[in-house]
Amino acid sequence: MLFRSVFTDKQYEETFGTGDMIPRPIIKKTEYTCISVDGDFLQLMTPSGELKEDVKLPTEAHLGDIAKRINEILEAASKECLVTVQSWGERQQVVGAREGVDQ
Repeated sequence: MLFRSVFTDKQYEETFGTGDMIPRPIIKKTEYTCISVDGDFLQLMTPSGELKEDVKLPTEAHLGDIAKRINEILEAASKECLVTVQSWGERQQVVGAREGVDQ
């Protein structure tokens, strides 16, 4: 069976028996408002209004368009920048960006 990592987009092959219990990761996706980019990190506002500063701007090749889109939305400053972050355990990664309502 072929699997693709949700964080690196790398493909893996794994073999399981027909009666094996196969664990699956439980991925949580949350949308935040991106306020700005500070070096390699994003400044995000949580839905409850708290500041979150521990998510990095994506640098992986398969996420390059997302990093570019975040910067375009923030530079235009006409609409809010909404960023989708997926997390599993302690690991988190930006997987989407879109324009929100007018500012």
